[in-house]
Amino acid sequence: MRNKLRNLPLATLISVTAAPGVVTAQSQTVLCSHGGITVGFFNGVWNTRSQAQSAREALAQLYGDTYAPTGEPISYDNFFNTTGSEHGATGAEDLIETFKQRAAEQDAVLQNRFELFWEAISSDTQQNSFTRVLSTVGAFAGVLGGIYDDIRAKTVAALTSWASTPPTLTNYLEHQARVDGHLAAHKKVVLVAHSQGNLFMNAAYRYATSKAGAAAVKAVHIAPASPTLNGEYTLADLDLVINGLRLIGTVPANNVKISATGREDVSGHELVRTYLNEVLPPIGPLNPRGMVKQHLGNALSTVQAPQSTGSDGFFTVTLTWDGAGDVDLHSIEPTGRHVFYAAKKGLSGELDVDNIVGFGPEHYTATCDATKLALGTYAIGVNNFSGATGRTATVQIASYDEGVLLTRSVGVGMARGTPGDNSPIPVATVQVRQEGTGRLRVTAQ
Repeated sequence: MRNKLRNLPLATLISVTAAPGVVTAQSQTVLCSHGGITVGFFNGVWNTRSQAQSAREALAQLYGDTYAPTGEPISYDNFFNTTGSEHGATGAEDLIETFKQRAAEQDAVLQNRFELFWEAISSDTQQNSFTRVLSTVGAFAGVLGGIYDDIRAKTVAALTSWASTPPTLTNYLEHQARVDGHLAAHKKVVLVAHSQGNLFMNAAYRYATSKAGAAAVKAVHIAPASPTLNGEYTLADLDLVINGLRLIGTVPANNVKISATGREDVSGHELVRTYLNEVLPPIGPLNPRGMVKQHLGNALSTVQAPQSTGSDGFFTVTLTWDGAGDVDLHSIEPTGRHVFYAAKKGLSGELDVDNIVGFGPEHYTATCDATKLALGTYAIGVNNFSGATGRTATVQIASYDEGVLLTRSVGVGMARGTPGDNSPIPVATVQVRQEGTGRLRVTAQ
């Protein structure tokens, strides 16, 4: 145990809190449940947040919100990877990102081929390796052809500038923080990915198993755009997109067949219209949906709970940092109660995971009891207590029913010891309010 002195709540963070309130009209007093299984979904290329949400909801229909054999609750969470169209770029960015990720996963095998791809998109002629990819994908070539034209319209300088600061790294950091949050909350974790999402999932899986071991985290791959597998996979024989990657690398062997007639999705690649399609007739023992359900069921039946002292809450705050040292999470509740290592239990929540050696996580969880949850503003801060000079801390705030609300990174500066407990670095605020319907809502900024 660290030798720290308990400090009184501080005016620094209290000054930004709203007047406290208690829930009086909430019809449901139990806001969330503890434990259970989280199914995290990693979306494919070109998916907006809305599309990723719809895909996650379609996935949830396979097993619903309860795993029947054990009665455990299942929650579903989006591990979103940003598409270019959401921050002013284009679909070209997503395609380039996929090739970069594949090259990173298969350094020796793909690096030279990736350079050929760069030559293809910046050359003056279309008689190149990219054209060969287009020629293999049949009906889907029109879409990829549009991406090709879009890339060509960019200058090489602009592409190079983008390549130096890809959004991939930001997404990896967000996914790692979410993994830490679920594991800290004592949740079993099953990761499911479609298409390019498999490249993001592989990175998250490596991180999660380094923290909790392979027993606490399982992976399910759908149409993997990577030859790297960490669990069972489904890949249709008529998936034109993934099969097109075979000319510039490797992907797993096809293991399920679909009919070429009567398909809504001519690419054979879409999650909902191909891989989760209930009406596709099986050619063999299973159709793609049946195989995905079987693989997900296998993962749900074998995943084990991680070792953790934490639990889930109406909202949670997870702190991690990028190295050794002791960085502390501080939460000021609307009542003015200061929750941190020396006063772990508040009136509305508690610091249920404390880390003093490095990397985190630290974890604050707000109560699932609506009669104890205070309305108003919760102020979140961090303090470099010792040994973490120059580190970067990441704070992620998530709600029970809406998933990640905010992920923010800050430098922690010099170590400040117990004096720093009196003025932690402000990072974010969380607002809990009651809507006219009586429903509680969480926002963060």
